[in-house]
Formats: sequence, C-alpha cells, structure tokens
Amino acid sequence: MGDNAMLVTVGVILVFPFVFYFLKSWLFATGTPGSTFHRVRRIAEMDGHLSFDDRLAEKLRELEREKDAAVDVPPPPADGPAPHPSSAPKSFGRRGL
Repeated sequence: MGDNAMLVTVGVILVFPFVFYFLKSWLFATGTPGSTFHRVRRIAEMDGHLSFDDRLAEKLRELEREKDAAVDVPPPPADGPAPHPSSAPKSFGRRGL
C-alpha cells in the first residue's frame, strides 16, 4: 500500500496545478457565475412585461434590423483617391523569401 499511496500523492501533486489552471482560465474566459446571473436577470427585467410571443417577435425584429444594417453598408465613393500600389514584397516573411 505504500507504493500506491506514493503514486497517488505524486499524481495529485502533478495533476492539481493543471486542473486549477484550466478552471481559472475557463472562468476568466466565460465570466463568473455571478456575472452571468446578473446579466440574465437584467435581460429578464427589461422584457419581463412581455409575453413569450411578444418577446420572440421583438427578438426577430432586432435580428432583421441587424441584418438590414449589415446589408445597407454604402460602397466606398468612386471619386476618392486610387489605392496606392505597395512596394512591399508579396511573398512570405519580412525579407520576401
């Protein structure tokens, strides 16, 4: 049993730092549970007075407006200055290799 206890101890010492680092990185990337709770609660309070159908219709209207805004981007003006040709090498790397 002494060998097994030693292996478990060494395994715990080697594995826990990686587990804690992963958890810390995950929580940093996704946000804390508290911030998620407050964000969801704030969203629920903003449209809490609407029925499900009204909330769904409002969300679809928002998505349509975003899609229309993305489509309505005006083209660049034709009378603007012509793009300057670059003298930089077009190949890979800084030296143009």
